[in-house]
Amino acid sequence: MKALVLGATGGCGAPCLLRLLERGVEVTVIVRSADRLPAAAKGHTNLKVVVAPEGHLALRVDEFAAHLRGADAVVSSLGHNLTFKGVYFPPRMLCVDSVRLICDAARQLAPSTPLRLVVVSTEGVDRPDGADPKRGLLERLLLSVLWLLLPPVGDNEAVLPYLHTEASANPHVDFVAVRPSDMVDGDERPYSVFATLQNGIFNAGQSTRANVGAFMADLVTKTEADAKGGKGVEQGKFIAAQHNPNQFALGLKDACCVEPGCCILSGLGAPFGLTACWTRKAVLDKYAGGMQNYVCFQGYIPNCCCMDTSDMCRGSELGLCLEGCCCPVFSISIARLHLMDSKRIRPDPWDYQIIAFSNCLQLASCILDIIAIFVEEAREAANIVDLIADLVTLSVAGCMGAQINHEIKTDANGAEQHPPSPPPPPFPLPLSPPTPSPPPGPGIKEHPVKSLEGKSWAEIDWRRNGLFTVFGFAYQGCFQYYLYVTLFSRWFAGAARFVNQPLSVKLTDYAGQRDVLKQIAFDVLIHPIWFFPMYYTLKEALCGHPSLFDGESPAAIGKVALSKYAANNFDTRSEDGLLTDWIAFWKIWVLGDVVVYGLCPMWARLPANHVFSFVYICVLSFMRGSSAEKDLPCVIVEHESDGPSEQNQIRKDT
Repeated sequence: MKALVLGATGGCGAPCLLRLLERGVEVTVIVRSADRLPAAAKGHTNLKVVVAPEGHLALRVDEFAAHLRGADAVVSSLGHNLTFKGVYFPPRMLCVDSVRLICDAARQLAPSTPLRLVVVSTEGVDRPDGADPKRGLLERLLLSVLWLLLPPVGDNEAVLPYLHTEASANPHVDFVAVRPSDMVDGDERPYSVFATLQNGIFNAGQSTRANVGAFMADLVTKTEADAKGGKGVEQGKFIAAQHNPNQFALGLKDACCVEPGCCILSGLGAPFGLTACWTRKAVLDKYAGGMQNYVCFQGYIPNCCCMDTSDMCRGSELGLCLEGCCCPVFSISIARLHLMDSKRIRPDPWDYQIIAFSNCLQLASCILDIIAIFVEEAREAANIVDLIADLVTLSVAGCMGAQINHEIKTDANGAEQHPPSPPPPPFPLPLSPPTPSPPPGPGIKEHPVKSLEGKSWAEIDWRRNGLFTVFGFAYQGCFQYYLYVTLFSRWFAGAARFVNQPLSVKLTDYAGQRDVLKQIAFDVLIHPIWFFPMYYTLKEALCGHPSLFDGESPAAIGKVALSKYAANNFDTRSEDGLLTDWIAFWKIWVLGDVVVYGLCPMWARLPANHVFSFVYICVLSFMRGSSAEKDLPCVIVEHESDGPSEQNQIRKDT
């Protein structure tokens, strides 16, 4: 077998070249300088080196075809150097012009067997046939900006449309486009292959260049049925760590409830780098052999023109401290990614949404800050969004710290393996044809997608929605404004002075700290005394059976509401335990009050409070929002009798 490799001196082309030579393939490479070829390839009997100082694009089609003659496959692992010259100077359309040259030469040679073309593309490019999931508005906007500012982005985006239209119509070319996730240096790792993009560019995952090169060599050397799956197939998302078979023992959305103490401490320590240093060291000690294997950012950020990050600060405790202090939240993310790679974990689907939401808020905050430079009227709005974005980011950082801590504790207790989450659908190669799903079992009915949350508009509980709308406006909005702005200003006269001070002054202002503790104590110990009875009463009045709409008297409604409140919180026979509502309240509001009363200036106190109120109202809706009561235990008894009336009878145990 013979192959032509373009880009053989690059990060992906070099391992591809070595793999092909190991398999006995006769390889021709066209390079600007033979000195940059891998040392193991130099002088190899199966290697033919063509030196083109001006690059292969300087060759005429017939000259290029002469080097292509007799080849069974072509690998194009070309890319632009990430330097000013590489980005903004010719050849600006290196990738698409190279593919065009290959197709023109193949058409001129007209081989009896179609030439197999393997091209490296990028995850920022969509399939032209529309098979990829639709990207979000923010992601599409970012890609458009990159396309305008960076010529290589436009070059990469032009490759797949050309393959889809021109190469598909060329009878002498069969192609495969490999779209790897963010590429990093490193050894080969286990990886999965998908026909469509699995994540956006904000949560792309990582692939080592060695993996990409080895995979392209596999596509060249494997049989047609193994490698292609049909003319014009685009090999989809190629990713290693992000789609591993295992999952976290604790998702981010549950971290604050399962590990409230660790979540609070991680969130408070995140701005100072304490959480980052602890999580990074804990993961290194548990899964990577200790601090001697520490590397700055653990190799997860690519090298640039001025520094090599692959081995920076190896084993340095000072480097770890600087990383945690300079990039406190990003370093926590690095610890989490390192843990995922070490244990072959992929995140809960909620994790991506939570992290993406935090990133979007930070991006919106940056945009508003830029606008406020030119429009002074936007300064207040920018400050509010800055505060909200920072609170959300610190909350997510706290959840990450709790998630990592829980994973380490789980493994320390001997539970190394977690139930695997369902893997994404595999790429449908003919070697492993898709298996059809089994038909629904007896008694299972498939329902079409409804209008909202799996329900039609007629099935939505509008009274429940009305309850939380009224409660949110009347209590969370109006009453809390009176409580926190009017009454707290009277009761805690030094609050405004304390919150407007710099942090360094706050740390030594013990009188102000006592005021903060008093405000927090009032909010978490005294405030719930009337908060929960008011909520239960309003819920019973609007959603009870019977309710005010059914003509029930206020006294009867109040009696039922208070009895339910007592049963849920003060009944020792309750399976949920004592003070269930209060504990859920404390899990959110202890940390929330520290932020609101200790860190926020007076003008931001209500906006920050409303953010935590929104989160708490969602929790309250989940816990106590439904008007449905728990059913009694139910047993299905199947009698062996010929009479149909005796089958599948239901008995309620009372």
